This record gives sequence, C-alpha cells and structure tokens, in this order.
Amino acid sequence: MDMIPNHNSPKNWTEDYQHENGKYICHCVICDEYFFGYKRRVVCKECATLSHPTLPSDEEIRSVRNTFVTPQEKLAFNVSGLCDGGASRYKCSINYKS
Repeated sequence: MDMIPNHNSPKNWTEDYQHENGKYICHCVICDEYFFGYKRRVVCKECATLSHPTLPSDEEIRSVRNTFVTPQEKLAFNVSGLCDGGASRYKCSINYKS
C-alpha cells in the first residue's frame, strides 16, 4: 500500500480537484488505499461506485426532477429518495398536504 496515490488512479475523486480543498490525500475505510479527493472524504471513488452501482447520477436525478410541474410533485420526488428504505439507510414518513 503506497501512501502517495497515483494521480491517474480510478480511486481519485477528480471532480473535487477544482475546489480549494479537493486535492487532499485521503484514506479509504473500505479498501484501505489512499486516494486524492476532498479533505473529508473517507471512501474512494472506486469503492463508492462498487458499493452503489445502481444509484442514479446527479444528472439523471436533475433531469427527472425537472419534469415535475408542481412544488408538491417536486417535494414528493426529493423526499422519496430518503424514505424508500431501499438504497437509502434513512426511513421516514412525511405527508405533504396542500
């Protein structure tokens, strides 16, 4: 295990590089390897992707969210990811009344 990660590693969060705190050397708690990313990341990109291969990307979520018309529909969609008990570890019960 090398403490200085390779800049071309698939474990790195390259999208973090543009931020002020985006090029820290971090340690993955899953695979025990080092990677570059935001200073508070604890899981490398490779392990995060392998852990949740079916989760939609932010872009996919935004495209679906933008198809809703009313604020009630948008709220229901935003909350459904937290309340489905599936991919999320959170369970809740929220009833929106207009």
